[in-house]
Amino acid sequence: HDGTINTTPPPIRIILFEKRIQTEGHKKPYSRRWDTGIDQGSVLATIDGRINAVFRVLFGRPLGARNLPLNVWETMLLLSNRDRGVKFLYGRDFKEYEHHFVNVPNLVFFDATGH
Repeated sequence: HDGTINTTPPPIRIILFEKRIQTEGHKKPYSRRWDTGIDQGSVLATIDGRINAVFRVLFGRPLGARNLPLNVWETMLLLSNRDRGVKFLYGRDFKEYEHHFVNVPNLVFFDATGH
């Protein structure tokens, strides 16, 4: 040991729990089809650049509200998060799985079930 302090933060593990499922381990297709307007300018710096590229192809410029069915937004964000290493857990009740995660360091858990 050379006395150097490691300042690199440990990796964060993200699990997104979803209970809208067809069967245990398999999510239902997104079905909420109402138009949802999200101002692209308000999410430009935080949303996956590939999603912004899709918007440019679909809508061109200038930036502004983009009305898409909610299930389209949900699908794009799911694919983006999955590609970025977020793990998804599809089940009826998180308490059935909770004991597996008690000792996992740096775990951030989100319940993405919605309403």
